[in-house]
Amino acid sequence: MGEAEARGEVARLRRMLESITVYDSYADLRRTPVAFPSPLLITPTWNKSFTSQLADIWKKAVLALRAATRVIILGYSMPPTDQHFRYLLAAGLQDNISLQNIFFVNLGLREENTKTQLEGRLHSLFRREHFDRGIIQLVAKNTREFFTGSEPSGGSYRTAIGRPLNSPELAPEQARWILHEDGSKSIH
Repeated sequence: MGEAEARGEVARLRRMLESITVYDSYADLRRTPVAFPSPLLITPTWNKSFTSQLADIWKKAVLALRAATRVIILGYSMPPTDQHFRYLLAAGLQDNISLQNIFFVNLGLREENTKTQLEGRLHSLFRREHFDRGIIQLVAKNTREFFTGSEPSGGSYRTAIGRPLNSPELAPEQARWILHEDGSKSIH
């Protein structure tokens, strides 16, 4: 893919991401006017039936994983039945030399049994060195806490993943965005 094609693809993906609607609950989704299409749910099984559009999405996901420096997996416990996801993750990351972190963000990790199960699944997929070097990180937070809260070292996860709200060069009084204790943000 040439540079111009890559830029076009990035622009297309940005437009697509801007059009995604995130719902806090299934109840909120069900209250959405009928004019909106139903969401597509892909079950965690190996035998996923794909339309050509979904196959293209998975292919692009593998390509994106090959060049990713950070991967964030939100609320997913990698059930043993979802061999397809494990395969796609392994296929995308096997030749990735730029990978710095994979964050598994799941509130269920606060429960020891859930944490033990996920660790077992991850140890069967990733090399020991990924854990020893801190590349694989289990984060026992919900999505909101991950993006708005702090990490154990005192910094924010947003900064750790290279997505601070404000430019690092700005002094606090110059900051455009202010993150409040309740997780809301406002423009300064």
